[in-house]
Amino acid sequence: MKKIILVSLVVIAGCSNIPKQKGLVYYNDFEYAKGWEDVNLGKEPVHSGVYSNKMDSIHQYGATFKLPFKEVANGKVASVKISLWAYLEPNAKTSIVTEVRRPDQGSLLYQGYKLEDVIKEKNKWQEVEFTVPINDSLNKPDNIFMVYPWNLSKSNVYVDDVRIEFILGGF
Repeated sequence: MKKIILVSLVVIAGCSNIPKQKGLVYYNDFEYAKGWEDVNLGKEPVHSGVYSNKMDSIHQYGATFKLPFKEVANGKVASVKISLWAYLEPNAKTSIVTEVRRPDQGSLLYQGYKLEDVIKEKNKWQEVEFTVPINDSLNKPDNIFMVYPWNLSKSNVYVDDVRIEFILGGF
């Protein structure tokens, strides 16, 4: 009986296609929101799985990814590649915000990427990718890198399958 249970667990673990948090890549499909802050989940529409991150007139901000550079790697981060799937209802105005903050909460970088500038077709899931360069003045061990969606409208916005990859360069 113990062998059957052990084999079943190995098969289940081996067949799982859920992306894992590992090394320099962080992923959130909103099925498992551990480590992400401010999550408002929606069941319709979703890009994959059962849930997506829903922003509306009440929930302006989406799930926040927040990590100090010292927890990323021993080397210098040269850039951060962000990809996600977004679903915008008509009249939606949404930014994906990237921020680098000092531990005292002072902002060193604040940049918004307007989704409506790249997503022309509403009510349809579309993939968005962009890269944030990280210069040496931002790349201090205690500085915190953040990514979050910000809904600037009353229309519903959904985000799913967020992938954040730290690219190292210069050690």
